[in-house]
Amino acid sequence: MAINPTIFRAYDIRGHADRELHSAAVDLLGRAIGTTALHAGQTTLVVGRDGRLSSPRIYQQLIVALQASGCNVIAIDLVATPMLYFATHHFATQAGVMVTGSHNPSDMNGLKVVLDGQALSESSIQGLRRMIEQGQFNVGRGNVNSKDISEDYIQAVRASVPSLPSLKVVLDCCHGAASTIAPRLYRSMGCEVVALYDRVDGHFPAHSPDPFSPGSLDSLKQVVRQSDADLGLAFDGDADRLVAIDAQGRCLDPDQLMMLFVQAVAEKHPDAAIVYDIKSSQRLVDWIIHCGARPVISKSGHSMIKHKMQIEKAVLGGEFTGHYFFADSWFGFDDGLYAGLRLISMLDFQCTLAQSQASLPSIGQTVERHIGVNDKEKFLIVDRFITDLTASLLSTDQILTVDGIRLSTPSGWGLLRASNTSAALNLRFEADDQVALTKIEQRFMQILQAILE
Repeated sequence: MAINPTIFRAYDIRGHADRELHSAAVDLLGRAIGTTALHAGQTTLVVGRDGRLSSPRIYQQLIVALQASGCNVIAIDLVATPMLYFATHHFATQAGVMVTGSHNPSDMNGLKVVLDGQALSESSIQGLRRMIEQGQFNVGRGNVNSKDISEDYIQAVRASVPSLPSLKVVLDCCHGAASTIAPRLYRSMGCEVVALYDRVDGHFPAHSPDPFSPGSLDSLKQVVRQSDADLGLAFDGDADRLVAIDAQGRCLDPDQLMMLFVQAVAEKHPDAAIVYDIKSSQRLVDWIIHCGARPVISKSGHSMIKHKMQIEKAVLGGEFTGHYFFADSWFGFDDGLYAGLRLISMLDFQCTLAQSQASLPSIGQTVERHIGVNDKEKFLIVDRFITDLTASLLSTDQILTVDGIRLSTPSGWGLLRASNTSAALNLRFEADDQVALTKIEQRFMQILQAILE
């Protein structure tokens, strides 16, 4: 098998663009995706790509491989990932593949796959790997039809968010896929736009395509203040994530941004399910209940949250990493471009982003840690940690093992999980005060260090 099995991740397919997503690997992936689609009765897939240097090559090779399996392709070329998701609805294919490395470094790339209206994850992604190992592909000759989806996407967004206050917004497109659509979309909605890094460049020369990387938001904060803008919005490399900055250049906590969305959606849909991921603040959970909605926890990952939303018929979902999923008047996929407009629709000259944030519960003291470990051993380490921590539980402790283990105490909580995108353990802690935070963090680290020694 001319393909590295480690590229088959929990949420998508991801690897080094040249070493792991080489021509032979992309050919195998395309044939496996096409064969799987045909087995499910789907004959046409939409295919798009982001602006990475390797994406045009992978995009073209993928299209050829899908055709060779017998699938027809609607090729929409350079788009933001939400536009690919939208296109699967617009063209009624319910199937598509996005070539994107998302927020990862420029030498990485990957595939996000939708089949039968579902974002592939976990077992279904491993199913592609098994099919490649067996080499049993369908053979055919599909056709290709090229389309420009941008105007259709804009019109659909305008229909969903019919009116906005005329606010001044700075958009940081990070030289990514948002560059092709975000300024045009926001201007069409009546916003005064200052666009930063709005030229596609796969080197990402301005800053990391991950808006949460240290320093990534520095220039956005500065321009928001200097231009006297009402707010700033930052997108990641493929524009499925969103970060918001207020007029003073302060970054809004992702959990608090989710709180604003919860408040707006719950007013229209009382008692509705709202999905949040395992890394989210307990304050968010309490806020969902306060707003009259029903909180539903999910594993982390965009595909996991979408699947949970479909099961629960949820109207909104959110992931701590900046993914927001609106299903009340949109399609339920993560769309940073759309989420930014929904945020603006909640503001006006009398109610700024800073004022909206001030009305929300504050987030407790928090700490995040990322510890590099052997990729093959990370899940075994988590399993052993769960065993050791469970053996030392106190009467006031509560645990969740939805994704790793989350321990809740009367004064805070801690989480340990294996990263599904890298060779690392991810830890997150939240508590009412610094003393409680230190106590729960030390409790985790003592057990973990004993395992790692």
